[in-house]
Amino acid sequence: MTKGRRIIGFGGSLALAPLIFASVFSAIAATSATVMAAPVKMTSLPTTANALIFLAPLVKNGIVLQNLDSSLAPYLTVTVTNATGQLLETYTAQGSRSSQLMVSRAEYHVVGHGMAAGDDIIVSLNGMTKGTVNLPSLVLGTFVVAFPHPRSVAIQFAIRNNPVVRSRELRLEGDSATQVAAVLETEFGLSALNAAGLLAEQQYSAPHVGQALNAVYHESATQTASILTQLQYSADQVALALQSVYQEDAQETADILQQIGDTASQVGGALKNVYNEGAQATAAILQQATYTVDEVAGVLQSGFNQTAQETADILQQIGDTASQVAGALQAAYNESAQAAADIMQSLGYSVNTIASTLQSVYSQSAQDVSNILQSLGYSASQVTTVLSNVFSLSQQTIGGILKSAGYT
Repeated sequence: MTKGRRIIGFGGSLALAPLIFASVFSAIAATSATVMAAPVKMTSLPTTANALIFLAPLVKNGIVLQNLDSSLAPYLTVTVTNATGQLLETYTAQGSRSSQLMVSRAEYHVVGHGMAAGDDIIVSLNGMTKGTVNLPSLVLGTFVVAFPHPRSVAIQFAIRNNPVVRSRELRLEGDSATQVAAVLETEFGLSALNAAGLLAEQQYSAPHVGQALNAVYHESATQTASILTQLQYSADQVALALQSVYQEDAQETADILQQIGDTASQVGGALKNVYNEGAQATAAILQQATYTVDEVAGVLQSGFNQTAQETADILQQIGDTASQVAGALQAAYNESAQAAADIMQSLGYSVNTIASTLQSVYSQSAQDVSNILQSLGYSASQVTTVLSNVFSLSQQTIGGILKSAGYT
C-alpha cells in the first residue's frame, strides 16, 4: 500500500497507512552542525501529519473532532485523479455551485461525481508565486477510492489546527514573517527555531525571519545568525539580516559569522556582497575575526581575484609577518621559494628577513638561499652577512657557497 493514502471501500471499510509527509527540514535535522558560540539545539520541526481527517460517509473512524480549523476554505483545493494520474475533477470554494467546496461546523464538504476504483482524492493547501517566492501546493492527504462501481459520493473532511497549515494560510493572506511568528508562538507555543523553520518553509527572506526572531522571540544577533544558518540560509543572507535587523557593522557581522562556524570564504563573500568591503578592508576584518593568514590569502585570491603580489602587499599592510606572508603565498598560490623571495624583495623586506623566511617556510638550504639571493641581485657581501647571521656558517664554508652561487 502507498504511504500517506487511505483506501476507501464500498460501505466504509477502511485500510489505513500512516501519513508521512517529507519536509525540507528533515535534511537540516540530519546535517551535522558546526560548533557555535551560542548553540541552538536542533529539534524535530512540526509537520502536517494527522492534520487532515476524512469523515463519513467515506470512512467511519470514530475520532472525536476537536481543535478544528474552519478558516481554510478559500485556500483549499480538492482534486480527483484516476489511476494514471489524469486530472478528473477540481473542487474549490470559488467553484461553480455543483463543484463548490463548502464548510459548515468546521467540516469541509463537496460532492464528488462518478468516482471509481483507483481514483485519488487529494486535499491540498494552495501554493503561491509572487516575485522570488514560488511555493508549491501543500498536500495534506490522499485517499484511494475502491468502490466496485462508479458513483457520486460526499467528500467530507476536517482539518485540525496545525502550525504548518496556519503558516501557509497566513502566508497566502499576505501576513509578514513577524505576524506569522507571533501566531505560531501564541497559538501553538512554538520555539524560536521551530517558528523560524516554518517561516523558512514559507520562503520568507532571512532579514524577515531575523526580524521575527528579534521582535517576537527577542533573540540576540548571534542566536538569530545561528538559527538562520541551521535553516540553510547562506552567509550573505545571514549577514544581510544582521545588518538590517540588528544594525551590525562589518566587523561585528564577521565576528558573529566566525563564532557560528562560517568559513573565511563565506565571511569574505558576505563582507564583499553585503557590506561592499574591498580586498584590504576584508582582509583586515577577517584577521580581526581570528581567521588565519592562509585563510585570508585564500579569500583574497578566490573572492577578490588578487594576484600573489597584491595579496602579499595587503597582508604586509595589515601587519602580518614576513613568515606569515610567505606561508600564505605558498599555501594559497603555490608560489615557489624563488617567486616568494622576489615578491618579498619588492615589498621592501630586508635581505636577512628574506633569507630567514626562505629557511623557515620553504626549508631552503644555505646554498639554495644563496642562489636565490644572487638571482635577485644581492651582493656577495650581503649574502655573506646573511649566511653568517642566519645559518651561522664559517667563512670557509661561506666562500664555497658563494662560489657555487656564481659569485667571483
